Amino acid sequence: MATVQEMAIKYRNLGYTCAESTIRGANDAWGLGLSEDALLMLGGFGGGMHSGSVCGAVTGGVAALSSKYNKKDGHSSPILSVKCKLFLNTVQERTGFLNCSDLMPKYKTPEEGCNPTVFVITGILDEIAALELDIPEKLDYDLRYPPEGKPGFDDYYNAAREQLK
Repeated sequence: MATVQEMAIKYRNLGYTCAESTIRGANDAWGLGLSEDALLMLGGFGGGMHSGSVCGAVTGGVAALSSKYNKKDGHSSPILSVKCKLFLNTVQERTGFLNCSDLMPKYKTPEEGCNPTVFVITGILDEIAALELDIPEKLDYDLRYPPEGKPGFDDYYNAAREQLK
């Protein structure tokens, strides 16, 4: 089975932006079934939303995680919440940055363009998606405000971080 990383590099080589390549790679690797219209929505996120802000591979990764784990809305998916934060924090820790303008000097090359950036970030995305987390698909309480004696967001997040070590 192909990884998001492998598929994203394929799409980069076809001329898609980092964000488009990441979501298209996830769509193929994870069988998300996203329509062409849905995939086109990521066009404006390349190049840090064309402003050097958060890297398109990062925003594409969050979009991919949302498509994979969001069943109703972003507040109702504890797995989505934990995996998104874990993805962002891991990218920040391993690369030093989230913003395109900071990542480009470190990873972009004249020969490969942003492929090295996409390669690193989608590798992290594959790693986060592969984690088997012991988190219920739905809870009857808000993770941010758990009732006494119930696990909260930090409990699940910290357990997930331990798996990455």
